[in-house]
Amino acid sequence: MYDLLIVGCGPAGASLASLVAEEGFKVLVVERKREIEEPTICGEFLPDFSLIRKAFPDEFRPATEFMRKSFYSDEFTLNETDWVVIDLSGKEKTLNLKGKIISRKKAVSQLIGMAKNHGAEVYLSTSYVESKISNGRVISLLRGKKKSLEESRIVVGADGFPSRVSKSMGLNNTVKSEDLAHVTVQLAEGNYPERSIYMGFYMDFSPGGYAWVIPRGNGIFSVGVGARDSYGVNLRDCHDKFLRKMGLEGVGQIFGKALPVGGIFKNIANSFSLLIGDAAGLVMPVNGGGIPTAAVSSFIAAMTLKKWFEDPQEASKLFKSSMINCFERTFNVALRARKIVDLLMRHELLSLLWIIPPGMLRGVIALDKSSFGYKLLDLPSRVPV
Repeated sequence: MYDLLIVGCGPAGASLASLVAEEGFKVLVVERKREIEEPTICGEFLPDFSLIRKAFPDEFRPATEFMRKSFYSDEFTLNETDWVVIDLSGKEKTLNLKGKIISRKKAVSQLIGMAKNHGAEVYLSTSYVESKISNGRVISLLRGKKKSLEESRIVVGADGFPSRVSKSMGLNNTVKSEDLAHVTVQLAEGNYPERSIYMGFYMDFSPGGYAWVIPRGNGIFSVGVGARDSYGVNLRDCHDKFLRKMGLEGVGQIFGKALPVGGIFKNIANSFSLLIGDAAGLVMPVNGGGIPTAAVSSFIAAMTLKKWFEDPQEASKLFKSSMINCFERTFNVALRARKIVDLLMRHELLSLLWIIPPGMLRGVIALDKSSFGYKLLDLPSRVPV
């Protein structure tokens, strides 16, 4: 019997596997893809670590340090950028916001390699079907080259959104249409500055979201559009329209996925299961980022694991409270920012954001708690009820 069955081998699942396998737990990771991170449906941009660590409370510094070591290493870096260009329906503002584009595949593969070195098992081309509780253990049905039943003490949903683990284990979370985004990702070629990220806010091809160009180096770019479900647009048409606007030519297949952008979910753990990463709703509502939150949530899960085997109910409560303390306040700030952009976009008033000083916009996009923009949006959290 395994101590943990981890479903999903992205940043969240790989991070948790490496952490708990090193502690001596018996771990099985299952991934439906044939190869790790093939494809990677992500822009793979990380804001400078000096900024992103400020999005998390100081008490979670060990978790952010794990994130730095796991994803900010130079060996994973494809390109470094200095600027973010914000295009507000034709009015542009350039922000001094450094960052790096990484190979998520390399980072995740290294984490999985570390987990395997400590005894973890990894099944690729294997789908998780469902789990049932029997005699204090979890019996999970997996489907790969053949069906199998695997026993574990806990099952972890690191399987993105919508999470099959969440549904099977009774961790049901409803996402409103306005809090659900659909995104595309594709590689492209063309002419665009290699040191600048582009974020375009346009009602006609990114309603309720934004379109992006992320330079990966050597004339290759990651491009995509994000639009919220409530707008009911044809995302493929939006994607093609954006490529034409930017004068870029798509290379290869267009991939897509759904992202929950309404904040951390209410139901993320019980005595036999827990959710991390996108499966827990940990997608930044203001910028769609998920790698940092995946790494940090995995670290929190690993820190509560020993207690889980001693007192599952108490451990699940500790995990939930730690996750809320870590993420809820920053996510609420991000949600307020998103709703302001929504309001202006619906009334074709996005250009009003152009009058906001660059430093304030930078602080909100990077979710820098020390910035004036973040503090302004955080005021409702500070008002006594």
